Amino acid sequence: MEKKRFDNYLAGAILKKMISCGVYPLTMPNRSQFNHLEGVGIHVAAAARKYNLPQPTISRWAKNGYIRILGTEKNRLILNEKDVAFLIALYKLNPGSGVKTIKAYFQETK
Repeated sequence: MEKKRFDNYLAGAILKKMISCGVYPLTMPNRSQFNHLEGVGIHVAAAARKYNLPQPTISRWAKNGYIRILGTEKNRLILNEKDVAFLIALYKLNPGSGVKTIKAYFQETK
């Protein structure tokens, strides 16, 4: 296995184990950090530009129920910015395997 892939795998495995044990790294984001964004609507394209993430990723998170949809406007989804900001903070903990980090977080919190 390539060193970079192994490092990403190892970092993801360590983070997953920390989450499963209830021990979070110091940089683990908390939903309450983003309370000021609760109820603020943001379009998928605007969120992608603001947080520098691909639109399909954000759309997929909304489709999978990780982000609350506040409504639609001219066939564009309006998302809760608090959820978007929190997920992006989680995603950026482990950029190589961010999706796995998000899935592990939601599996452990259910």
